[in-house]
Amino acid sequence: MTVKILYEDSYTLVVEKPQGMPVQKDSSRNQDLLSEIGFMLKLQGKLSSDQTLHLINRLDRPVGGLVLMAKSPAATRYYSHLLKENSL
Repeated sequence: MTVKILYEDSYTLVVEKPQGMPVQKDSSRNQDLLSEIGFMLKLQGKLSSDQTLHLINRLDRPVGGLVLMAKSPAATRYYSHLLKENSL
């Protein structure tokens, strides 16, 4: 499946999740969005080997759409706070 990064900066990514792809690893062992994007960014040198991506929102497997990811724990806390306050 083709995964598109629609926006990227030092802290965040907005990714288009294709229908049928899980957002993160599950028991099916199918290719998942989080692993795929992390692998792509590490190959491109945009994410260090010790860095991990963090999901801000999730979509069910059958649904396609936009997923927000953070590149650091601080960005994750920031966006999680905005979601909690309905400010995102």
